[in-house]
Amino acid sequence: MDNLRELLGCLPLVALSVLGGVVRQLQREDCTMRSIITGGVTAAFVGMVVGAYVDSLGLSAGMSTAIVGASGYAAGDVLNVILKGVLRKACRALGIEEEGN
Repeated sequence: MDNLRELLGCLPLVALSVLGGVVRQLQREDCTMRSIITGGVTAAFVGMVVGAYVDSLGLSAGMSTAIVGASGYAAGDVLNVILKGVLRKACRALGIEEEGN
């Protein structure tokens, strides 16, 4: 039940992130319904990941809101940064030399 409360508690931030992703798509000249949907879904995923991260930092509600909203707007870029960081940590943990080093 606690997990459900936590999930429901993050919904406003995730919704803000989705709104950021939709706004970014609407600003594009080649905006389509598909780009709006994929942008919103990507922003929701990024919003959940970034929201969990900023929650672990103990930031103020205002700062968390700003970071999660901005991450939704820049969802595709943020997702690439997150992926690189996760892969870097996984390589270190497994003792694998990263490509390019």
